[in-house]
Order: sequence, then structure tokens, then C-alpha cells
Amino acid sequence: MKNILLVLNYNNFNQTEKFVKDTLSLYFFDDVIIVDNNSVNNSFQELVECFKSNIHVRVILSPNNNGYAQGNNFGLKYIEKNFSVNDVIYISNPDIGLNLKALVAVNKFIKDNESNVGLVTTSILNQQSTWRLIGYYKSIFIESYLFRKLFHSKYIKMKYYPKMISEKYPVDVVTGAFFATNLSTIIEIDGFDPNTFLYMEEDILAYKIKKINRQSYLLPMEQVTHVGGTSTVDTLSEINQKKILNNSKKYYYKSYMKVGFWGLGLFSIISNIDIGILFLKKCLRGK
Repeated sequence: MKNILLVLNYNNFNQTEKFVKDTLSLYFFDDVIIVDNNSVNNSFQELVECFKSNIHVRVILSPNNNGYAQGNNFGLKYIEKNFSVNDVIYISNPDIGLNLKALVAVNKFIKDNESNVGLVTTSILNQQSTWRLIGYYKSIFIESYLFRKLFHSKYIKMKYYPKMISEKYPVDVVTGAFFATNLSTIIEIDGFDPNTFLYMEEDILAYKIKKINRQSYLLPMEQVTHVGGTSTVDTLSEINQKKILNNSKKYYYKSYMKVGFWGLGLFSIISNIDIGILFLKKCLRGK
């Protein structure tokens, strides 16, 4: 049973190189798969050159940049063809700082609970790593830009779990920034849903995990760090981010929550109000 790390790169080879080198120094992973998501700079060539002498690092190029979900699916399909279904897959952003203690704890938990475990993550410094699946009407109102600003405390209590001190805690959604699972589980849920470009991938994974009667977990006593750095989201304006988020939410509501015509119409009204507020803010800032 191997430990395989999958990391997605887009126009960010410097941080990805550092992340992989730092991770290799832990001597935990048997193989590292880097997917360059069709970067528009020379990321792929740089990564290939950097790791060409390391037989445990494979750099593969996605033919198109179709977003986070499809980029990871490209890597997962490669792993499925070249490794065993019993292997453990760790998916991480390159701006996460991993440590051996957390990785060992996650690995042990997955192996000890192989028959029913879904996705497993740890606490992440300065970032939420898990959250609840909430109902449609709560979601469209409490998560809208306007209502979230007005009722921030209520939103936090409704969306996120309280601070936990147990060794393990069952959760609905785990962050896409860092989690692990068996390759067999990824195959059973057919990977990420390819119909989102950014956002909502984690909530969709949670629905898929529940559908196969698996339980995802947080190991709150373990912690990795969010280093920060350049990401695809950083290059998008706030308004464009919101538009992409709205498109992903609409797909999620329709395809997974089975929301009908009138419900989707209500979401469109609220999401357009949010876009208008952001546009007004931009105008007032003179940008």
C-alpha cells in the first residue's frame, strides 16, 4: 500500500517546486504526481527540469485548463492506471505546509477504518478545513454577500463546526486544500464532478461520499499550515470570482439538491443583487 501525493499546478511553478521539495524531505510519500493544468507560462518545462532526476516525482501536463476539478481528475486517472486501488491518495494545494506527524496520523486513521472512511483531513492553521452541508434556503440567504455581512456570527455558527478537542470528529465537508482517502474510494465516487471550474467541489464530494455510505473525518488534534501564495483565485477580480461561484452553486443546487425552476430563480435574484453590491463597491472605490 503506497502513499501517493497529487498536487495541481497552474502558473505557479516556484511555489510548487518548493512544496514538493519540502514534502520529499519528509520521506513519507512513495510517489508524487504533479499535474500542470495547462499553465500559460513555462511551468510545465520548469517542473520537468526540476524533478527529471527523481524517479518518484512525475510531472504530467493536462491538455486543457478546465479548472480545479478536471485538473485533479486528470491526475487521478493517471494514478488509477499506474497504481493499486489499495493505495492512499493525498491531495494538497502547493500553499499547504505538510508535516510528518499529521501525515502519519491521517494514514493510520485511513488504514484502521478502511471499510467505512470517506475523506480525512486535519486542522489547517488560519483556514477552515471542514464545514457542514446546509439546506438550500439557508444556503442561498445566509451565504449571500449581503446577508453574510449582516449576520456574520450566525453564518459562522451555522456553517462551521465548533472548536473540537477529540481525536477524531465526523464531518460533512472537508477542504480541497488538503485531504486523503483510498484510491478505491475515489474510483467508487468517480472522482470530482467535472462540471464546475472553481468552487463547490468539496460540497459535491461530500454528497458523493454520503451516497456510498462513507463518513468523512477531521483529525482536529493534527494540524498543517496554510502558507499562502499565488493561486488561480488571486488572479480573478472579486466580481469574476462571485460570478464563477454563482455558476457553480447553481449547478450544485440543480444537480445535487434537486432544486426546481422557482428555487433556482430565487437564487438568481439574490446572486444578481450580490453582484450589484460588489459592482457598487468597486465604483465607490474608483476601480
